[in-house]
Amino acid sequence: MQTTFQRARNPARKAQRRAHLLATAHAMLTRGDPLRVLGLNELARQAGMAKANVDTYFESREALLLALLWDEWERWFARLQASTSSGRRALRLREVVALLAGSLARTPLLCELTAALPTMLEQNLSEGAIRAFKHQALALFAQVAAHLALRAPGLSPTAYGELLHDAAQTIVGLHPVTHPLPATAKALTDPGLSFFRRDFETELTRVLGALALDHARRSRATMTRETTKKTKKARAPIRQERR
Repeated sequence: MQTTFQRARNPARKAQRRAHLLATAHAMLTRGDPLRVLGLNELARQAGMAKANVDTYFESREALLLALLWDEWERWFARLQASTSSGRRALRLREVVALLAGSLARTPLLCELTAALPTMLEQNLSEGAIRAFKHQALALFAQVAAHLALRAPGLSPTAYGELLHDAAQTIVGLHPVTHPLPATAKALTDPGLSFFRRDFETELTRVLGALALDHARRSRATMTRETTKKTKKARAPIRQERR
């Protein structure tokens, strides 16, 4: 029996209704409903709410999907923290890459929404809503980067932040290719087209591994330059005294 919700009158009830809408959207997408056709009318029906009530929580379906993406990123970070906080040994950079790629691959909705961010989710939103989301993303990336730098000192927090941005950009391009539409997937069963059949986690690990090594090289080069500058600065007074 479907529950019908009345309009919420206080902040706690409003938060409950909002969470219920997000949970309903999550259930719809994880059972296979296409992201591109998910609409607020069907969401309202399945959530047991009037469409007018749904509109009070989300200005558009894109706003709802953006909120769902944010929830997915927060849950992903919580799981990443839990899986990397118990060991005493510092993690190696290649282990971090494997953890990032594996944890993202096991979160398909997060990856699907991230891939749709620049082409779908950021449409039909106000400039203020987009700016607020970007600031939230910056803050979350900084948290994740600081955590990774503590557990795996192979990169600085700044470099880990860049690697996380790399991961998001890679997902945007890689996820659609490794999760093709039904007609494309059927075409790729042709043995002669095996070149185009790619595994998401394998490819993400390969790309992030190469980018992580590049960040490590650049970090070492920066540290070398800074050390050289400090050494020259320290030697300057000695030279002046000799004169």
